[in-house]
Amino acid sequence: MKPEIDPKLTAMLTVERDSFKRIFALWPRMWEWFRKTYPDFSSTWESTRLDVKNANKIPATSGVYTLVLAPNILGHSGHFYIMYVGKSDNLRRRFMGYARDKKGSNADVTTLLQKYFEYIQFTYSEAPLDSYLQLETNIITAVHAPLNKNGLEVNAIYARTEPAF
Repeated sequence: MKPEIDPKLTAMLTVERDSFKRIFALWPRMWEWFRKTYPDFSSTWESTRLDVKNANKIPATSGVYTLVLAPNILGHSGHFYIMYVGKSDNLRRRFMGYARDKKGSNADVTTLLQKYFEYIQFTYSEAPLDSYLQLETNIITAVHAPLNKNGLEVNAIYARTEPAF
């Protein structure tokens, strides 16, 4: 017998769910291109919870970073979403801005920080100033982080895509 759910709760959850919807693009060809272009890059990432107590773990150097939504439910530590990709000439300063102020570079990042702060991981990799802009753009292109406004024209990408399932 299927358990009954209160119709008021169902209506409330539907409205709430619809307000949090994001589109994710799955593009294996770009994933492979990125792996071939940066064959050693996957081993250079470090990750920490977005908490001011962790600031000393973050280098005060330039690099790229991702804001990762990591609910870690059901014991699946690999269950996460790359929500935003960024670059900074000082990773520690950028980390502190997010951890202390809960404000981002655009309204969507600020909303992410304010609604899901306890689930966010700051994942970073040091990169020289002369290469971090191109690296950031290539990561955005490969993973299609939903909160990035730059990179490839999102509407053009989604207009050409087909359902993944």
